[in-house]
Amino acid sequence: MAGNTTPAVFGARVPNLNTQLHYFTSESYTLWATLLAPVQLQGRFSRPKYFLHFLDLIFIFNNCLSLAISPEYVDTTLRRRIVDWVLFQYQPDRLKACPLTIHALLHIPDDILNAGPMWTYWNYVTERYVGFLVRSSKSRRNPYASFARRLREIAQNTAIKIRFHLREELDLSGVTKRTRWVTGSQIVRDPDIRVLHPRAEGPMTQATSKAAKEHLMRTYQLSADEALNCLPSSIIHWGKISFLNGGDKICGAELVSSNGNITHDASFIKAGSSKLN
Repeated sequence: MAGNTTPAVFGARVPNLNTQLHYFTSESYTLWATLLAPVQLQGRFSRPKYFLHFLDLIFIFNNCLSLAISPEYVDTTLRRRIVDWVLFQYQPDRLKACPLTIHALLHIPDDILNAGPMWTYWNYVTERYVGFLVRSSKSRRNPYASFARRLREIAQNTAIKIRFHLREELDLSGVTKRTRWVTGSQIVRDPDIRVLHPRAEGPMTQATSKAAKEHLMRTYQLSADEALNCLPSSIIHWGKISFLNGGDKICGAELVSSNGNITHDASFIKAGSSKLN
């Protein structure tokens, strides 16, 4: 349920670890381990030292993923923490608890010193690109032929965009589409908001009409008949709201279908304005 209310700026929604493990990517595991697991696993271990040991690993993760980290810190503090975390150190009977993935932690400080912070060469971007290719294959029998065709089409599309100056018209990244968010209709009372398509026009539903009527009755001390007379016979429904100046975009569930995709649920958000007082 935490995925419903976690802002998208923190990363992609983390699937359910119990029922949706097949949706997990390296990014999902990272978000789960660094943001959710310290809370979810608290009190779950029979011996607290194992939970504290796990928190030490998360501390190492966060250090390794830092956007900026000094060479002195890496060569002293981070290296010492990693060595201390690896349990088999000087204890041969614990060697079986140190597979290759655990041993690789010992080389991370040297990798950072030689190549810079890990964010400069992590594979999240590559993983997303591979996911983009995988979704393009509809053939279980010949998937690699589909991948090759998709790569060829992308290369051809790129060549045509450059040759004929059609970058916006043939853009497949979604960036051009996102720039059109600001071309919707402006809200007069709030210039920082744009309402966007899809758009529908028609009468209010019975539930919406009842809620609007009760609001008018409470706010303006109107009778039921007076409140009903204030309601329009037809209203315009907009499917999306875009917050300008670096804000996010919110989609209305009634007009915009998620097509079964895992999305953030923003229905818990409530907004108020002093302009209405």
